Amino acid sequence: TDAAGNDTSANITLNETDLDDEAPGLSAQTFSYAENQVDGALVASVVATDNVGVSAFTFTATGTNTSADGYYQIDNSGNITLTTAGAASAVNDFEAGTNTGVYNVTATDAAGNNTSANITLNETDVDDEAPGLSAQTFSYAENQVDGVQVASVVATDNVGVTAFTFTATGTNTSADGYYQIDNSGNITLTTAGAASAVNDFEAGTNTGVYNVTATDAAGNNTSANITLNETDLDDEAPGLSAQTFSYAENQVDGAQVASVVATDNVGVTGFTFTATGTNTSADGYYQIDNSGNVTLTTAGATSAVNDFEAGTNTGIYNVTATDAAGNNTSANITLNETDVDDEAPG
Repeated sequence: TDAAGNDTSANITLNETDLDDEAPGLSAQTFSYAENQVDGALVASVVATDNVGVSAFTFTATGTNTSADGYYQIDNSGNITLTTAGAASAVNDFEAGTNTGVYNVTATDAAGNNTSANITLNETDVDDEAPGLSAQTFSYAENQVDGVQVASVVATDNVGVTAFTFTATGTNTSADGYYQIDNSGNITLTTAGAASAVNDFEAGTNTGVYNVTATDAAGNNTSANITLNETDLDDEAPGLSAQTFSYAENQVDGAQVASVVATDNVGVTGFTFTATGTNTSADGYYQIDNSGNVTLTTAGATSAVNDFEAGTNTGIYNVTATDAAGNNTSANITLNETDVDDEAPG
């Protein structure tokens, strides 16, 4: 209507527009990442929702993209990365620092609406400890057969040792080809080792030092010297040569008629008559003790062999000398009976 009273009518439409008055949706979240990360490594990616869109994330304690301790940064997409300070700190070492951190994070939209929630960062352990392996010494006897175990190397690890190798070759076989080591640390003699002079105490080198490496599943490794000492076995037979002894006729039961001599690198432990394998001769006339002394038995003393004029005056007996290891040698021992003047004048 105007001042003169003229008027006109028309419809007026009022449209109400929407304002962004809804805060982002942000719930508590937990993330895990392995220790020993580098500067800038992504350790979490926070998720928030909004009816229009989240435009920024900040750490609530500082109101900035950097956490209060300076170890983490969050970008406007919710990605949390490790800072230079974080990478260099104990928090990046599972064994040294705190392994869990709770950080309150705020998600904000373009209208300034915001929501906060706790974000938990869990650091997980990585197997970064090398096995424990010290120098060890083992002894084994000479003259071993192919494949025999001569040592068992012991190593420790926080998770577990998965392999042993000879350091010089990087394989399970030693550089000289004489030994093999399995993944449990057992060292065995190879065919080449069994056939070599190293398997003979008298012929080869009796001590070998081999550097061995123990490795775990993560590839951590430690090396140490393993000494293998070969010990001597009594594998030398006694020395026994043919010997001849003489004794006078008419001996009494138990009389010593000979003393057989044998030598050995360790010592002779027994003598036997070879024919019987015992201390008594096959004819029953003599006995031999473990010192080699030959004596006349009761049967021998009463037999014609004890009478020069009546019996045979010479006997040859094969005798065996044996040492503690069972090595033995045999030789002929000749017993000569001599005549005694036991006849009265006629």
